[in-house]
Amino acid sequence: MKKLLIGISAAVILFGFFYVYKGEIFEAVIVEDNGTYTKDLPLSSLLFQQDLPEFVSEERLVEITPTLKSWVLMIAIFLGMPIMIALRFGKEQSNENS
Repeated sequence: MKKLLIGISAAVILFGFFYVYKGEIFEAVIVEDNGTYTKDLPLSSLLFQQDLPEFVSEERLVEITPTLKSWVLMIAIFLGMPIMIALRFGKEQSNENS
């Protein structure tokens, strides 16, 4: 149960960090009325279309879709890392108890 709590806490902290961090590391396909292009975006722009870059027109925007590269990166960050953190901290606590 403690490992689960640690894993969920780590996932929430990582999501919060990458939501606030404005680094453009998640690749997305941006579809507008006049064309389609691929660009790296921050997590807040990718998921919730907030804080869009200057070149994206909100009036012409149709959709923003994460690429396969972004999905793999998000799974690694928001699922893989919390699992590794939870297992590591759980292992340390079980070694202290024995």
